[in-house]
Amino acid sequence: MKQTIKTTALVLAFAGLFSIQSRAQAKMGHINAAILVQLMSETKDADKSLQDYQGTLSAQLKVLTTEYQTKVAEYEKTQATLSDASKQAKVKDITDLEQRIQKFQQDAQQQLTDKRDQLMAPIFDKARTAIQDVAKENKFTYIFDTSKGDLLVFPDADDILPLVKKKLNITAPTPTAGSLAK
Repeated sequence: MKQTIKTTALVLAFAGLFSIQSRAQAKMGHINAAILVQLMSETKDADKSLQDYQGTLSAQLKVLTTEYQTKVAEYEKTQATLSDASKQAKVKDITDLEQRIQKFQQDAQQQLTDKRDQLMAPIFDKARTAIQDVAKENKFTYIFDTSKGDLLVFPDADDILPLVKKKLNITAPTPTAGSLAK
């Protein structure tokens, strides 16, 4: 019985040593994924497409707003000569148009968000794939995204952004974290 306990303790001690050794060999790196995505040429193209789409929505809103202003001005000019029934009809028409404008603004905001997600998804996928490839090629076990603000201390030597930039053929200089807020 004592021999079994000693053997079990010895096996557990060796297993613990191998576990500690394997954890000690874990290679960790970090990257600011927000900077990487900002540097990708696809992001500039997506931003341009999003601005064009926003311009289209703004033009549609301007048409609705002009129609609203015209109806309000016409109502104010003619209200003294209108019958009560005509006044009520015009007020209802204006109120309905106000509601259409509000709904359009809400829908437009959602459409912009959806469009941004649609345009950025392949860019995020490409960045993620490049990060995974670099991690695999350089035998990193863990990569932390410092743009999320979760990692507080890290050495510069483990920043894989230069490796991923090289993988994606990005030659643009890396902006500082402070320039991202601009």
